[in-house]
Parts: sequence; C-alpha cells; structure tokens
Amino acid sequence: MNASGSTDTAFTKYPMGKFADWFFGIEEKSAAPQLVQRRDEQFIDDRIANNDAGGYISVVYACAQVISQGLALPPIYVQKIGSKGREYATTHSIYPLLTTKPNLLQTSYELREVMGWQAALDGNAYAWLNRSKSGEILEIIPLDKGEISRVDPATVGGVPSFTLAGRPVKTTDIWHFRGPSAHRKQGLHTSAEAQRAIALAAAAESFGTDLFKNRAALEGIISFDGVVDQAQIDRVRESFKARQTGEGKRGRTAFFPASVKYQPVSSSATDAQWVETRQMQITEICRYFRVSPTKVFHTLGSQSYASVEQAHIAHDQDTDAHWHARYAQSATNALLTDAERRAGYAVVIDNRDYLRGTATERANYYNAGLTGGWLTQNEAREAEGYPRSDDPLADKLRPAANLFGDQSQKTAE
Repeated sequence: MNASGSTDTAFTKYPMGKFADWFFGIEEKSAAPQLVQRRDEQFIDDRIANNDAGGYISVVYACAQVISQGLALPPIYVQKIGSKGREYATTHSIYPLLTTKPNLLQTSYELREVMGWQAALDGNAYAWLNRSKSGEILEIIPLDKGEISRVDPATVGGVPSFTLAGRPVKTTDIWHFRGPSAHRKQGLHTSAEAQRAIALAAAAESFGTDLFKNRAALEGIISFDGVVDQAQIDRVRESFKARQTGEGKRGRTAFFPASVKYQPVSSSATDAQWVETRQMQITEICRYFRVSPTKVFHTLGSQSYASVEQAHIAHDQDTDAHWHARYAQSATNALLTDAERRAGYAVVIDNRDYLRGTATERANYYNAGLTGGWLTQNEAREAEGYPRSDDPLADKLRPAANLFGDQSQKTAE
C-alpha cells in the first residue's frame, strides 16, 4: 500500500517522488516564498517566458484560465467502435489514467488544466509517460517548462529527440501536446505573440495604480507677477493649503492678491483615455487567445442575458470545441498504439453535459426522440443521470408516432 492508501502497483513501483529525485535530486526549498513586486518591462518579459500569465495581467490570466479549465471540465474517455457503435473501453490500461488518476499527485482535471494552461500561453505542453518494461503506460506526468528540451532533426519527417533534466529519454515516452500552430514542429507562443498588447495593458494598469494611489494629478498652477522670494511662495502655499484642502474644504472659492494668479489644469485620466485604453486592451488580448470577452466578464453592460447566452454557445463552438478536438486527437496519437487505433480505440472528450438546455427544452427533446422512434426510455434516463429501468420495454425503440400512431399501449400488451 502506498502513501495515498492505494494498493495500485503502478504508483507503488514507479512513484512520482522517486522519479523527481532521480532526475533532479533532493532539493530543499524555503517554506516562505518571496513576493515579487517588480512591474517593469523586463519583469513582464520574464513572466511571459515562463508561462506565468503575462506578468499577472488579469485578462491574460483569465484567458489562460478559461482555456485550461474549459479543457479540464468535461469528462474524458477511451472509447472503441464495436458492433453496437461506440462503447466505453473501461478495461484499457489508460482508461483510469485519463478519467481519474494520471499519477500519484494529480486528478484527471488537474492534468488537463496544467497542460491546457501551458499550451494556451506557450503553445506547447509536455508530459512524461512512465512505462513498464512491456511498454504499458503506468503514469502520465506533466512537465514544467525547463525540465524538457527538444531537438528536431534536420531532415523532413525525422523523429525529434528529447532530454529530461539533461538525460536522454525515448521519443515514445514524451507526449507533446501542441496549441494553435503555424508550424509542424511547435505550437505558437501565444503570450509572446501578444507581448506588445500585454505590455500596453500593463502600462495602463501601472498608470492607474500611480494615479489613484499617489493622486499623481496636477490640478492647478499658482503664479506671481514680478519677483518674489521663497518666504512669500511658502506663505501663499500654506495659506492656500489651509483654506482649500481637507475635509469639508474642497470646492471653496479661492481669493488671491492682484499679484497672484491661479491657472487650473484639466488633465485627467479621462483626457489620457485611460479607461478606453484598458477596455480596448481586454478585447485585443482576447483576440490573440480566441476567447470571447464575455468569458472574462467584459461586457460593458451592452449585452442582454440572451445575447450573453449566445456568446457562451459561440465560445464553445469557436474555442472549447477546438481545444477538445486538439487534446483528444493528441492523446489518441500519443497514448494508443497503431494497432489499437486501427482496432477502433480513440480518446474522446464529452462536452454534452455543458451544452444542455433548460428542463423544458430537454423534455421536448426527449419526447421528440421517444415519439419519433429514435430514442429509448433508458437512453433518456441515462442522459438525465437516472438509473436504468428494469422494464424490458425501456430498451426498445417505439415506432414513430407520426406514422403509426401511439404504440406505447400496444407495445405494453
């Protein structure tokens, strides 16, 4: 029995902690992480290079979160096309790895979230496939950037080689999951492609921080006719401050001697188009990640519930569906053998539960299927999460009611 209380021989024989110690050695780390306060351009560049959401710009963080969690949320299965159509291949060795526990420390959700986050920001995510001597996959362990290096051959169609912590590993032991790509070898580093847009958003954020934290706004200039000394300047400044600043004093009319003039300065955040810049950069960064602005809670109050609902449906079709297909096909190629793929095995992500309509819409759909003769009662019950009925008729299709009338009573007889 291992540390988690499980008797799973795969994790007992090849524990993830031993894997890490073998590659990287035992390393002591401080229990109190240091908080980084830098916000300069080099800091942002460093964060982008390390897949850390563009220097904590909220919209980049949100886009990566939307993509990675949209990939991690729906259930994932191994299926096989058999005589009765698609069936769950629950006895396949990678079925529990993909659906429940890919390694000792992570859930299926967490594995896909990590790989989705890396692929969303960097365009590439890697995982080490811990195999037995017979080639069976025992664990799927995602790798952080810097742990893996790839060398592509000069010849077209050649097989790349990998090193893990400086040690060569078999190409078949590495799962390379690519994000959107314009090249056959690597995915596009999206956060680097969007670096200028992210940097502008960061500059606008820093400007707002300085403005509201330090009140860095020049509201007026006091000038004098003729030559004055420092003592006179100080007396006017203190007198103006005492009468015009502080609680209950703002907005008073100011009076100055004839030799003193006051010129208001109307420059503000509005004049600098700060708000418009921040709003525009949200939309601009969302374009790079192909994420609907509504998914990062940017609506500007211009959308009704119905339009937001349609925007979510469009997001599933334009964003989530592409990531699901990309991940499922990549997993099918990396985790299954050629013989298994030819036999009809495939990895699939089932997003139907997250596209369900209202109770009324679902009832109408099931009723249409039952009366139309293309859906059984047990199929409808399973779709709603109810247990299967023991009634033999619950597994039989009824003749279409529009052609043969209501056959339910006749069938029961």
